[in-house]
Amino acid sequence: MKPEYISLSLRYHRKRKQQGLNHKDFKTELTENSDVVLNGADAIRKLVEVDGYDLNKIENTLGFIIVQRENGDDFWKDKVISLANVRTRWSNGLTAFENALEAM
Repeated sequence: MKPEYISLSLRYHRKRKQQGLNHKDFKTELTENSDVVLNGADAIRKLVEVDGYDLNKIENTLGFIIVQRENGDDFWKDKVISLANVRTRWSNGLTAFENALEAM
């Protein structure tokens, strides 16, 4: 796994934990070896390698999700707590990531 994927996943999940969101893996200290971080890094890898997204676009989009929560927009609060579900399709046929891209 590329270190930049792990680093981005770790930063994202630490920020979501700081925002007070509930996830079973947030009960302990998050590290590069935490399951939620490794699963998130794999989701980032798939966004790059399978879906063709640029890592900068991924980082900006994840930043959008975090900022929306900080700005009081509760819609994104529980949509992408863990990156493991960022490629999950919603009822509109788009993935969580694609929906965030459209909302930016």
